[in-house]
Order: sequence, then C-alpha cells, then structure tokens
Amino acid sequence: MHLRNNLVLTLFLSLLMAAISHAQDFSTAKSKADAYYAAKKAVADATAQNQPDQAAMKQKEAQSLLQEGLIAYKDAGVESSAEPAVLLEYVGLQEEAGDYDLAAETLATIVQADPNNAIALTRQGENYAKCGPAKRKEAFKALHAALAIDSTSSQAARTHFLLGDWYWQEGLFEFAGDHFDAALKLNPDDVPARIARAALNARNGQVIEASKEIDDLSKAAQPYDIDTRERLRKALADFDAARRYFPDTAENHAAYARLLYRAARVTDAILAAQRATRLNPQDTAMWNFLASMHMQMGNLSQAKAAFEKSLEAKPDQPDVRDTLSKLDAQLQQQTQPQPAKPAVAPRAPMIIR
Repeated sequence: MHLRNNLVLTLFLSLLMAAISHAQDFSTAKSKADAYYAAKKAVADATAQNQPDQAAMKQKEAQSLLQEGLIAYKDAGVESSAEPAVLLEYVGLQEEAGDYDLAAETLATIVQADPNNAIALTRQGENYAKCGPAKRKEAFKALHAALAIDSTSSQAARTHFLLGDWYWQEGLFEFAGDHFDAALKLNPDDVPARIARAALNARNGQVIEASKEIDDLSKAAQPYDIDTRERLRKALADFDAARRYFPDTAENHAAYARLLYRAARVTDAILAAQRATRLNPQDTAMWNFLASMHMQMGNLSQAKAAFEKSLEAKPDQPDVRDTLSKLDAQLQQQTQPQPAKPAVAPRAPMIIR
C-alpha cells in the first residue's frame, strides 16, 4: 500500500516538475518577446527625436529579436500548448511579423477550448480580415460569433468597427455605417470608428461634418494617417463618381478642400480652396491654407499672392508676415542671375557588355 502511494506521489511530482519546466521554457521565449517590444519602442523614440541612424539600428535589432522570439516559442512547444496566456503572447509576435493567417490558426486553438471567448473570436476575425479576400468569409463568421456572445462591452465596440470595415470593403456602406455607429455608441472615443464615420459622411457629401470630425480628433488621428487617407480617397472618389453635390458655399468648399488635402489630392484641394476664398475673401485661415499648399507644390509666386490676400483681410498676423518675408527673399534669389558654371565635358555613356 505504501509502495503504491509512493509511486502515485512520484508520478505526481514528475508531472508537476515537467509542467514547471515547460513554463520555464516559455519564460525564455517571453523574455525575447519583451526585448522585441522594447526595441520597437526604441525605434519609435529615435524616430520622434529625429535620429534616423539610431532608428535604423534599433529596427534591425527589433527584427532579429522578433524572429528569435518566434523560434523560441516554437522550440518551447507552443504549438501543442493549451495555455491561453502563452498562446496570446505567441499570437502577438505572429501579428507583428505579419503572419495573420498563422495568428488566426493559433487563436483557433483558444476558441476550440473556449468557444465563448469573444475576445479571441474578435482577434481571430481581425487576423482573418487582414489575410485578404481569401479569408473574408472566415473573418465575417468569427466577428459575428463574437457579437453573438458579447454585444455591449468596450470590446464589442471593436468588433462592431471590424464588421463595419468588413462591409466597407464589400461596398455595403449602409451596413458599414450601422456598425460604425454601434461602435461609437459603445465607445464614443473610438478613433478608427470616428474616422470611418467621417469618411462615410464625406462620401454622402456631408463635407462640413466629415472635416470637423477629423479636425476634432487633432493629434489622436495621427497614428491613423494612412487609414484616413485611404478611406477619404475612396469616399471622395465615390462622391465624384456618383455626381453628388453640396451647396455652393464658402464653408462647404473650405471643408471639401481640407478633406481633399487629407486624401493627398493636393491639386484638387487647391481648386476647392480657391473657390472658398472667392466666396469668402475674409477667410484668412483658408488663404493661409491655400498658400501653404502652393508652397508644398513649389508654386512660390501663388503662395506669395495668397499670403498677401490673407494679410489684406487681417493685417495682424506676425507669423504670416515672417513667412512672407522669407518667401520674398527666396523669390528674389531665384530671379537673380546665377554665375555661369564652368563647362564640363560630357561623360562617355556606360557600355554594358
């Protein structure tokens, strides 16, 4: 009897030690993941401090740590693990590497063990969506399954946004709007949902509302500049193609100009801004905006003229006067005759054998 009890105890302790050893293996992988995220932050810090060489060095280090982390998790047996926390750590690295299909498969392990895990289902749907058209049905199914479990939390706001984006990609804009609105009802500060709603407003010709929504986000919208540009380009292209219109007012054209600029349609934005200033010559902000766009395009004479109109409407603008003074000096320098350059013999063309 004592012998049997000793054998059971020994077996139990062996299993316990194996489990501890297994966890220790994952802790090594976790340290690699932590080091990767630290290096990634260092890249962002160096970029913000305008240190491109440091950023490039840290970026190389981060990529190396990312690959090392993925390998460490595999070597530790993550693919046969049933620990949700460990699997989610691994998913995070897979997402960072852009392996969205593999991340979705890893999340499927969690969902299989816990079918009511709405967070895992939402994340799985998001990863499937990033895989492109081939996995769109799987994304739709996972996101709807998540909403069936949880439709009221802040996490559900994310699910609604992702479903809205799914409908946006499918061209079903009314359904997209319903989900963006549902996301904002649950989380009014959801920046991606606010940008998406603004894009839908722009598509419908509600340019003042759309421009104000994005302007109100201010710096909060900066991390989503690419998404904003892509959504607005699509929305404004649809607006043009459908031959929709808005009232011919200075306010509408000014808002339209700002949206076009955000969509990287600078030439069209200049035309809209010109119309706005014709309708309201006292709008100094639009004159300055117009001048800045001309400067960006290299149209220095037009920029000078716009700044001068701004000062006519409101002389007390020290910053504008200072910019105009520098612009005058630049234009004057361009008109001065340049010293003749010594003749240089043309180089013989390279012969490729």
